[in-house]
Amino acid sequence: MASSTARRRHRWLPPILAAVTLAHQPSATTTATTIDEALLTDLLTQYETHAPTECTVASSLDSNTTTTFTFIYPGLKSESEWNPDVEGFEENLFQAMMSHVDDTNGERSWEIRIGTGGNIYSATAHGMEIASPQKLGYAPWIDEVDQIVSVNKQLNGNPGADPNSNFGNACDAASDPYECNTPYYIHQAGAYTRESPYTDAEPFYSPSLARHCAHNYCMFASWGTQAHIPNPFKSSLMYITKFTNCGDGIIEHTQMIHNFADPLTSESLVVDQDYFNVGWSGVRSSNLPFALEPTNDVLTIGSAADVRDVDYLPLCRWNQDFRGGPAGRAEIKNLDTLGGYTTFVGEGLIVNREYQLTTACRKAGASCNLDVTGCMVESCTDADIADGYVRIPLGVRASSGPNCAFHNQANPHGGYVALKCDFRLTSGFGRTRPYTTGTDPCAPWKDARIGFYNTLTGAMLEVSFVRHWSFSASNFLVYFSTFIKDTGTTSQTEAIDMVNNMFAAGSSNFDIELRSVNMSPVKPWCRKPTGCLTGPSVSDPDCMVSSCTETMIENGYTRIALGVPPEGPDCQFYNTTDPYQGLVSLQCNLRTTTGFGFTDVNEDRPIRFYNTITGKMVEVAFVKHWSLYGDDRRVYFSVFRADDGVDGVNRNLAINEVNEIFANDFTSTIPIEIRSPSETGSDVSPSYDPAPLPAFTYVYGKGEEYDTSGGDVSGWSRRRIGSTVDTRDYTVFTINWLGTAKLRAGETYVNRGFKFSSDLGSVQATASNLNTKIYIDEIALEQWTPRKIDIYQDSSKVVAVAATSAGGDSTTCPALSSPVCSGKSTPQFGLDPFFHVECGSESYLGPNPYHFNPLDYCILVKTNSASASDGHVAVYVNANDGAGYIKVSQGQDDYYATNEVVVDQCYADLAGVKIQAVNSNAWVGTVKVSQDHKMTYSSLPCVDCGGENNAVGSIVVDNDFTDSSAAPTQCLQKTCTLPFRPFCVLVKTRGMAYSDGCMDVLIDSGNGYVPFSVPGAEHQKNDVVVDQCFSDLRSVQVFATTTNAWIGDIQVSTDGKLTYNALTCDNCSGTTSSASPIFVDGDGGSVSGVSTYCIDGKTCTLTYRHPPCLLVQTSNIRYSDGYVALYVDSGDGYVLASDPGRKYGRNEVVVDQCFADLRGVRVTNTNRDGWIGEIKGSIDGKATYSALACDDCGSPTSSASPIVVDGDNTAPSSVSTYCIDGTNGNACTLTFGPFCVLAQTSNIRYSDGYVAIYVDSGDGYVLVSDPGRKYAKNQVVVDRCYTNLLSVKVANTNSDAWAGDIQVSKDYGATYSAMKCDNCSGTTSSASPIFVDGDGGSVSGVSTYCIDGKTCTLTYRHPPCLLVQTSNIRYSDGYVALYVDSGDGYVLASDPGRKYGRNEVVVDQCFADLRGVRVTNTNRDGWIGEIKGSIDGKATYSALACDDCGSPTSSASPIVVDGDNTA
Repeated sequence: MASSTARRRHRWLPPILAAVTLAHQPSATTTATTIDEALLTDLLTQYETHAPTECTVASSLDSNTTTTFTFIYPGLKSESEWNPDVEGFEENLFQAMMSHVDDTNGERSWEIRIGTGGNIYSATAHGMEIASPQKLGYAPWIDEVDQIVSVNKQLNGNPGADPNSNFGNACDAASDPYECNTPYYIHQAGAYTRESPYTDAEPFYSPSLARHCAHNYCMFASWGTQAHIPNPFKSSLMYITKFTNCGDGIIEHTQMIHNFADPLTSESLVVDQDYFNVGWSGVRSSNLPFALEPTNDVLTIGSAADVRDVDYLPLCRWNQDFRGGPAGRAEIKNLDTLGGYTTFVGEGLIVNREYQLTTACRKAGASCNLDVTGCMVESCTDADIADGYVRIPLGVRASSGPNCAFHNQANPHGGYVALKCDFRLTSGFGRTRPYTTGTDPCAPWKDARIGFYNTLTGAMLEVSFVRHWSFSASNFLVYFSTFIKDTGTTSQTEAIDMVNNMFAAGSSNFDIELRSVNMSPVKPWCRKPTGCLTGPSVSDPDCMVSSCTETMIENGYTRIALGVPPEGPDCQFYNTTDPYQGLVSLQCNLRTTTGFGFTDVNEDRPIRFYNTITGKMVEVAFVKHWSLYGDDRRVYFSVFRADDGVDGVNRNLAINEVNEIFANDFTSTIPIEIRSPSETGSDVSPSYDPAPLPAFTYVYGKGEEYDTSGGDVSGWSRRRIGSTVDTRDYTVFTINWLGTAKLRAGETYVNRGFKFSSDLGSVQATASNLNTKIYIDEIALEQWTPRKIDIYQDSSKVVAVAATSAGGDSTTCPALSSPVCSGKSTPQFGLDPFFHVECGSESYLGPNPYHFNPLDYCILVKTNSASASDGHVAVYVNANDGAGYIKVSQGQDDYYATNEVVVDQCYADLAGVKIQAVNSNAWVGTVKVSQDHKMTYSSLPCVDCGGENNAVGSIVVDNDFTDSSAAPTQCLQKTCTLPFRPFCVLVKTRGMAYSDGCMDVLIDSGNGYVPFSVPGAEHQKNDVVVDQCFSDLRSVQVFATTTNAWIGDIQVSTDGKLTYNALTCDNCSGTTSSASPIFVDGDGGSVSGVSTYCIDGKTCTLTYRHPPCLLVQTSNIRYSDGYVALYVDSGDGYVLASDPGRKYGRNEVVVDQCFADLRGVRVTNTNRDGWIGEIKGSIDGKATYSALACDDCGSPTSSASPIVVDGDNTAPSSVSTYCIDGTNGNACTLTFGPFCVLAQTSNIRYSDGYVAIYVDSGDGYVLVSDPGRKYAKNQVVVDRCYTNLLSVKVANTNSDAWAGDIQVSKDYGATYSAMKCDNCSGTTSSASPIFVDGDGGSVSGVSTYCIDGKTCTLTYRHPPCLLVQTSNIRYSDGYVALYVDSGDGYVLASDPGRKYGRNEVVVDQCFADLRGVRVTNTNRDGWIGEIKGSIDGKATYSALACDDCGSPTSSASPIVVDGDNTA
């Protein structure tokens, strides 16, 4: 447990856990329970803003005494009826069971089962399972459970965005799109079982970290799992949950998310989370088919008097809840627009929803021939049709008939025969995907089949599924499934013939209407697998159950089947002692078989018995018994006729009507279906009362805690809901935290809500009370008050001991002497969480939960397969373990054949690779790294190779130059370094007097500034403050928070820590800008030996500038090979850099080198064998190159890419830049500077003409054009680059005017912008374009004029830039409204409704003009930050001044902007 060598920070025992295993076995330590209790209790309570539990017992029963829990798996629960294919996994999933039995009200009893992730995977109430049956085969208790889910939106589906991961960069999207678009979802439950064979035996459930149950609560902590595997992403999330029994069926559910990534070293892009499910949940649709939410805080549930007045939610297919879509009240809604809770209700609720299924529509004016997918909408209104939308007309054309054919699908719905038939009257419609199983796709509780009604014959085809109303604009096909099971060719032919006959073509076109075939939710009872006692008048009640699921039927249960036997119904009066509401009671032979026992049904919901042969129906008011005796087929029921006694007209009519409707003239049984009556409400029983119906409710509040509603928590929250009943028997329900939501490294989010079981009538009162007890908060690192945790160790055991009380600072362990490591029970700055992990017989205690993972960084070095690739090479690897570079290639004599693997090895960490030529037998191959366990590879950059510095393709390694063209990247006559993370920052305190002090370091590696030192910490002499490597490095910021000054070196390495260079301070004081050394202090001061100062509490910015690199390479054209003498001035005068006596071959590199400075290049050739090549420079680490400019070549152009260098005065016509006549001593000077001037004639009429252009690059104006030459249209007049640029002058003494563009680049020609004319006439000052004439004149399309022979001055000005950034001090985060006047009045430039976090940039923008900035804040949550401006291309900034603040100072760096009068 020693201190880290990279940073002076001890890695303490946890903030989070100790002595818990990933294998879910009990800990070997004797104090594990105490540790778990201490850790969980402190995490859930010991922070500044903690609100005590609101869980009070409302009933007379104490919830403490009615709560039971166990950690022993109790076996399968019969009510759960899990998918048999996955139920065997439950035992490994199980962690705890918690239950409450309410003796006074059984509707409020419940049992929950908690998985290893600390989430509910099973909840039973009302004698039924609430959770999904787990039909999703690849997600057994992974998806359809109650859990937290966190997402990094930038990395989700975009693994290549991770700067530290090359996953996705080399993937093949065509062959494996999943790999290239890996999702990023951290599940509380576990990972999908998609990685065979690793997940075949059992799923990977999230590891349990701690658990503790006592009194009326249970607490859990787990390590969140990346759900989609294989996956390059890691997880730095802990999920902490607490379930408290509040009595009366109420469960208080606390959810906590802690991001345990190190805030000092982690990259925000990689570890920040910004989208959440808190939580993701749902219910089993078959048990709780309805969802209700209150309107204006009142929950209306309907009554016998008015069943239309129900606050139900349409449950459309999941993901159809978009705003303005079909979901209506169930569309995505923010919590501040809802009533704070959603309740799910069991069968029996009557919802009279009016909905008419229609076909899809083509958009107004759309052509589906041009856009087959975008031309359609799934539905449209009458108003849409009036505006030109066209609804698909169903029907059969007389000319063709239906022409049905089998539709071969990969996943046919329900196993039914799928057909495609010509059921559209017109073509021209695009692709639609209704994917609907019923006539009301947003009311899955209705068993309403789709009917295709033949308007010519009255025939009705019942359809099980509609896949496409249309698919192609060129045909008439509708794609659907029948109710005939697909058993092969015979069944397919049967279905085709049936539909073709039912819709045979007539003499003219006829329509097909969509009709609803309403099936009743009422179902007959079921017989148990054991069977019933049978015989004359034997009535066996024990063999029957009131309901059975499909799973139960698969396991031997048998549902009573209704039908008319061949002998007919034989209806008779049923003389019951309790006739239903005085109606006629009958007993009829309406069951297909005997052998069922006594059923005491008493079902009073109106239904219809439907004759499937004739289509006739009997309206049934009441079912007394589905079966009574085991030896008959009688069903006992009442019809809607008042009983008028023996020989009464009504009684006889009832008997005769039913006998007639179900007369059987066939030799086989006629099936009877149970259907719903019309939904007008007229058939509702007078005794109907929905209040006693079973309900399960989620209470989540109204979002008042989020900053969009005036709270303190960033972002906002919404509710989503949708159905998957047709495939998974699940209604998805989730609460999202999103918007500006952000969980950064070290931060914690807590959300306390409620769940409860009750009858429907009690929901409103209970939920409204709980709504006031919601608690949501964000917890920063400094808010915790932990207790001490110590680790004791001897030769046989490791014991973790917690202080006995919250906030305690001492521990004792009598059996062991003194602790070997100490830590805290909650997150703290500078402390890492420690994990105890067991894997087989091995164990680990430390900060890396991935310790037993396969090694993360795998190097693959391999010879190419092409001939002549074989050769000699030596490979060295630095595994960042302190051993430096170690040779890892083991080939005999370092020789490797074609296609041979040189190195294939994995490491826990990786600093870089070195390759070295052994002899002149060149080796050609690839050097790659994998960070996803060898799934994908990408190349490493080479910092000192020739050619392409990023070895994307191959690299050639040779001891001479003979094979330099064998690969685009060349390592010739040297040892080349390929660093893994090329930018390594080293911040170290000096050992001199007074150097130890306080200083904060922030580093921007591409995702904004992140702190990399403990804020306000004092650094001792020779202390390493930061030693960290990055994929990118933008800049470093330092500042002092005290007057205790710090002195040290701030350096960067770009070659795998081999060498370091000082960073440069852009805004320091002193006589130098080098940050090695640098003096940082909170007040003024100085010290001998240091000349760079960051004082007075100033925040100083340090940057790394790539050194200028020169690439000189021979061209590949004919006659390009030749001689060249090349001299480089890197600050000490011109030094020869090439071999003048060597003839350089085609494509041969002459110079490929970087310099501390690059002031100029000179070229000459005293040989008459000329050389042609490219002379280019780079300032971005060889990522891009731009041509050097020849100042004195005297050729038509100045670009040295390409350039001819020859000893005589000849040059090929194909190259327009040349330096010739070298035999007479001529040499040419080439400059490499960021400022490039480009002047080009326009293409407009009269633009060709004369112009004189002068450039002042620091030594006065030099003529760079030919004033006596008439420049043609589009001709380049000037194209030159300079190390400095002061201004440009233009003039024309000729009356033949010139018009063109004069532009400047400050990035070596990468981008250009117009120069500004200081003294031109016209309406604009832009020199792009500009009109230059010796007399007066003008031309259409140009508004800047330099005329009458005038000499005009053009300048380049950096535009003014504004930087507004939140400070990093406490309470600096807040709201600010910022307005900018850039010449057109004040315009809002910030989001006044957004709470800006610490260090967050509010505005970073440049403007054509910057006349003023206004700030205000109407929110009482004040903002503190810096408002600064730059006029030198963001090189330096200075504070803006506040003219009317009324404060003691006017500097806006920093400034407080608040809605009240506090500062």
